[in-house]
Amino acid sequence: LVFKYSVHYFAFLEASVAEGRSVGFIAKQVFKDFLNTLSLALRFYILLLRVNVYDTLDDFLDSYYIFVGDFDEDGDQDVVISVSDGAPVMFRNDQSTEHHWLRVELEGVGSNQDGIGALVELEVGGRLQKQLVMPTRSYLSQCEKALTFGLGQQEAVNSITINWPNGQREVFAVPVIDTTIRLRQGEG
Repeated sequence: LVFKYSVHYFAFLEASVAEGRSVGFIAKQVFKDFLNTLSLALRFYILLLRVNVYDTLDDFLDSYYIFVGDFDEDGDQDVVISVSDGAPVMFRNDQSTEHHWLRVELEGVGSNQDGIGALVELEVGGRLQKQLVMPTRSYLSQCEKALTFGLGQQEAVNSITINWPNGQREVFAVPVIDTTIRLRQGEG
């Protein structure tokens, strides 16, 4: 955990300082990411016990990583958990809620081609959703770099704004939903 917050947040911190963000804003983002990670881990621990994949919590706590990503490209997050003395366990999220979604992949230019540290703001239905491109989540793990936004019943996205780590801010149009879009820096 210390490694995650000391190494992988450099890009986020650099962009935040360049944009003149306050220390309070930075601390709030880091703490929020930590709470989201903890909440996700606890929910899956409980789920594993409820479906009797493991007899005790001690069996499950001997795992190394949790990988969250959309393996089946259907707009919802699936989870893989490694176990030290067994095969990884995959939990596919196969809901049929009829809700809309949008996955966003970023392509930066220069030295940060993955857009690590970019803040993505999606405006939909009068609400603003924000996600930080930070693919680290737990020890020895990495999640996919694509960001998944849930749109609910909304059938269109008003706009998407990318705050790139180098301080550049771009607004992109979103012509389609229920798919993955790739946004390249400098083309907004």
